[in-house]
Amino acid sequence: MENTATNTTNATRTFNLTADQILSLYPILNKLGEAELSLKLAINVASILDAFAKPIEVINQRRQKVIEEFAQREDNGEIKYVDKEKGAIAIAKPEEFNIKFSEFLSEEVEVEFKPLNLEALKDEDIKITAKDYLLLQDIFEKFSSSENETKE
Repeated sequence: MENTATNTTNATRTFNLTADQILSLYPILNKLGEAELSLKLAINVASILDAFAKPIEVINQRRQKVIEEFAQREDNGEIKYVDKEKGAIAIAKPEEFNIKFSEFLSEEVEVEFKPLNLEALKDEDIKITAKDYLLLQDIFEKFSSSENETKE
């Protein structure tokens, strides 16, 4: 993941994130979006959620396409479920599906946003899990550490 834009403090930047990173990060950002935050932080979180909306839509469509491609079918053509209540779909050719799904998850998507300042979160009264914080910290520290890099 490399920063591909000119970097200025508090500037919007373009980042290459994998589909997997986006899918992992988005629910945490949604939690932050539901928390009461200072106005400045709320605007920042809202703009990040907005920036992730289109990539999430595209990722979900592509994920569904891969699942439908490998889903086993009933005689009537409907998708066959292992456990319909849990949404567990029966997969034909599981090894091929795993390869294709892993490739899908590793595809990079450009997302443009102003990175969240994790230091600002420390001053807020927000309750998130340690795992969520570590994911946020890991991703945003990578953004910060790549500030002076350019895409090759």
